Amino acid sequence: MSLSVHSKTVYDDWNIGKRKKFFLNLITGFLICWVLPQKFAHFTETLLLLNDLWLFGYSLFYGLVFASALEIFGCYDEVSSSRIRHLLFSICSGFVGGILLVLSVWLVEYDFVGRYVFLYVSAGSGLFSYFTALVISKLASLSIPRVYLRVSEEDAKKVKEKAVKSRVKFLWVTNQAQGAHGNGLSSDRLDFVVIDSSETLQKSEIVNYLSMGSKILSLNQFWSEFFRSSPSCYIDQNWFVDLDLHLRNPVGKRVKRLLDILLSLLGLLMAVPLIACASLFILFESGFPVFYTQTRSGYMGHPYTLFKLRSMRQKSEGTEPKWAKKGDQRITKIGSFLRKWRIDEIPQLWNVLKGEMSLVGPRPERPEFDLSLNLDIPYWNFRTLVKPGLTGWAQIRFDYASNIESSEEKLAYDLYYIKNASFFLDMEIILSTLRS
Repeated sequence: MSLSVHSKTVYDDWNIGKRKKFFLNLITGFLICWVLPQKFAHFTETLLLLNDLWLFGYSLFYGLVFASALEIFGCYDEVSSSRIRHLLFSICSGFVGGILLVLSVWLVEYDFVGRYVFLYVSAGSGLFSYFTALVISKLASLSIPRVYLRVSEEDAKKVKEKAVKSRVKFLWVTNQAQGAHGNGLSSDRLDFVVIDSSETLQKSEIVNYLSMGSKILSLNQFWSEFFRSSPSCYIDQNWFVDLDLHLRNPVGKRVKRLLDILLSLLGLLMAVPLIACASLFILFESGFPVFYTQTRSGYMGHPYTLFKLRSMRQKSEGTEPKWAKKGDQRITKIGSFLRKWRIDEIPQLWNVLKGEMSLVGPRPERPEFDLSLNLDIPYWNFRTLVKPGLTGWAQIRFDYASNIESSEEKLAYDLYYIKNASFFLDMEIILSTLRS
């Protein structure tokens, strides 16, 4: 097979992930908070009277809050979806960071940050972040990856539909365009070749694609990299090679448990007035009981009792378990409000404190549903390889699962989380949950 390695354009991956964007904005906020007061503030400005170590600490704190607020407001998503909204939320993120900076300085120094410094730092960070995002988005639009799908028509259709749904842009290269049935590959660049399995390509084809600068991905790798999910139908034995949940990062597991204890305890203490108020509304609308308990499948399938504020009518289920779904008629008026703002989930912090759950993980399912779904969906029981969570990757990326098809799609996100679990992914999920 002949081969030309000339590419009409060079592909640069400017589709920067959220983690890189987070650290970019953290550094941006830090530098602006450090530099602007020294350049524009009056010599009596509080931040200028601090020594370098304290100024470094406050600047780092501001950068961390600013970058986190951008995630909460959804500013790491595609800019072109709504530029005005993105601009407003970027500036709002700067002001959230500015307000917390003012409060932290006042609590420690007993003095206020000047109003002009507050304005310069907050607005400057938001504007700089917005225009940086615009530049990155423009560069990404100029280097859309070209993808050749050497898979079945059914799988190719699924990939393209998912790309549209996820708003991920690709240039799909057809079989004929790459000359697979001709005398060789065309001179057009080819960034990704997606295959069913390693048997799809001959050794000579692999060499040709690699020499051309193409990256060869399996279907599961492609879904994981661009859609951040792992459909069970594309998982094979290679997926299990480095899945070592018991020994992988033992320090990280202990840190996660410590955060679970601290944050759940803090959350329960802060939520006492909210739980009391919600309980009164539930009591007035539909009477006792205020709390609802249910058996769920926990770590390694061990059952435990989950606690929630009751959001459905009493005896709404009958003799057999039923799926919860959008617009469920069993949900009360106050229950609809509690579900919308996830207030009904707050008592599960007690389950987190007891160690039966974690703040982040696959949402626990009822044993009755687990039993039936495990028969119909491959690897469904893999969800119990980690502790169930108060929130999870599937919860922020997918809606209610009310049948086998939607449960299978939900599982794809849970499997992605199990494979890629980390402190940073947990933080992304927690921040995104505050937005949703």
